[in-house]
Amino acid sequence: MPIVKKRVNTKVHGEDGPEEIADLCGTYDVLIAEDHCDPYEDSNEAVTAAYNGDWTSLVLHNVADINRTQQLADWMQRYVPASDFQLKNLSPPLGGQ
Repeated sequence: MPIVKKRVNTKVHGEDGPEEIADLCGTYDVLIAEDHCDPYEDSNEAVTAAYNGDWTSLVLHNVADINRTQQLADWMQRYVPASDFQLKNLSPPLGGQ
């Protein structure tokens, strides 16, 4: 989520110095750190599962991503001004227009 990268410091200090956390799972772990139902450590494992037909684990991974995205969006709404968000209007067009 670009707004997270722009407005929130997601650098963590490791053995080799500060490291920028730029993926959904890492950002979630840094900012929220709650348990989730994702059976994978990263999305690359989900790709392998899709090729192998492991649909149950793949669905759990996708549900976990949806939940993490929603929780990050809720977190951002609490701590980042609404004017910093660039949202698209997803409403259907009015009839005849």
